[in-house]
Amino acid sequence: MKLEIPGVALAFDDLPVGAFFRFERTKPEFGICVTDGAKRAAIILSTPERPNGHMPWLALGGLPNDAVVSFPNAVLRTSHVDICDDTGTYGLLISAGDGLYMRVGESIGGYRTFNIETGQHDQLPKDKMAIAYSKWTVGIMVDQRFEPIFSFPPSPEV
Repeated sequence: MKLEIPGVALAFDDLPVGAFFRFERTKPEFGICVTDGAKRAAIILSTPERPNGHMPWLALGGLPNDAVVSFPNAVLRTSHVDICDDTGTYGLLISAGDGLYMRVGESIGGYRTFNIETGQHDQLPKDKMAIAYSKWTVGIMVDQRFEPIFSFPPSPEV
């Protein structure tokens, strides 16, 4: 029998760096597993760390006590209509040189930049032009159709 299950349950520490994942709180939450080269962390995409906090934000150490669902075949998509020159806003996808980057807020203040393709802490190339995408969606392919899982910016709670 061929199984077509989009997600795989894992411990956060078993996620590959760069993986898109879902975890549960009072509602489904989403993130990307990243590293600074020594420590793993989670970019939390769907909910601010605290009321009126930055989004996305960096959870240092990741989610050590959570079961997460990894989507190994997830696809990130954006559209040309969402191109902008705002490369400073947290959560926007920044295309610079050969990389795709995201800035995320830190709870201690400031931000970090990560290469979204590799999951590695990185800096924007200073000698390259950069543009940003103000909206993007992660999904999976089902029967040759893109099925969205998460969109940024997230929809406000109804």
